[in-house]
Amino acid sequence: MGRRALYFTLAERKAAKRAQHAKYARSDRGKATRARARSQHTQHSVTPFSSEDIPVAAHARAAVYSVLSWTLSWSGDEDVVVDLGLRQPPYAFVTPDAAAIAAVEECGNDGVERTLNSIHCAWVREEGRARFEAWSTRGSEEKDFVAAATAELGERVRAWNTVAANESSAEEHGCFRKLYLDWGAKRIVWLWEELEVRRKGLEAYLAARRHSELPTQRLYEANISYIESLPPLEESEEELSDSGDWLSEMFEDYQFTSHAYTL
Repeated sequence: MGRRALYFTLAERKAAKRAQHAKYARSDRGKATRARARSQHTQHSVTPFSSEDIPVAAHARAAVYSVLSWTLSWSGDEDVVVDLGLRQPPYAFVTPDAAAIAAVEECGNDGVERTLNSIHCAWVREEGRARFEAWSTRGSEEKDFVAAATAELGERVRAWNTVAANESSAEEHGCFRKLYLDWGAKRIVWLWEELEVRRKGLEAYLAARRHSELPTQRLYEANISYIESLPPLEESEEELSDSGDWLSEMFEDYQFTSHAYTL
């Protein structure tokens, strides 16, 4: 006897196949298979970010020292937006409004530019600490934070290039455009450098941290080197002591290293 036909028409066969695929897709095994496929696609679709992808001008700006304020007293009011657009995607340039500028002027005696340098310096330190905690967790998926950091670098570079190319805004936005380009460049270059260290493996990353070789850790030496290069000041010993305490507090978790690096 021959085999009994399950389907009498081509349409019935196709309908049965569709039902079979739908049932498999709803099953735990089918869901797991799709999840693995998505993960592999994400892993292979991430294009490595290289130093050549960073504008030459950004490399140059990242290597320029940004003078800090020693009279800063910043409360970090969330309603006062002075991040210039550098802390949230899409990282487009945002000029502080009049209220924000007034708040910055009130929290220091060294001018808006130095005060904002100090605020952004503190933010970069905080971001570096948070990034280390995320990237040093054992068992975390390297491909996930590599993909996230690569995407962030791409967004930052695009936003930075837009502002850098718009020379007509230089006079209108004055020091704020300069600060955006300076700190935008530092964030781009330092994020890329730290990512390169992390991609060498967790142990290499932890070793770099122990030896204070991560980019944000080098901020401490950059400031020490700059201070030592200055001529003797005429301020009172009390004022100098206050400045030293401010610096120590700001970089309390970072050790002095022998690698010269500019802020």
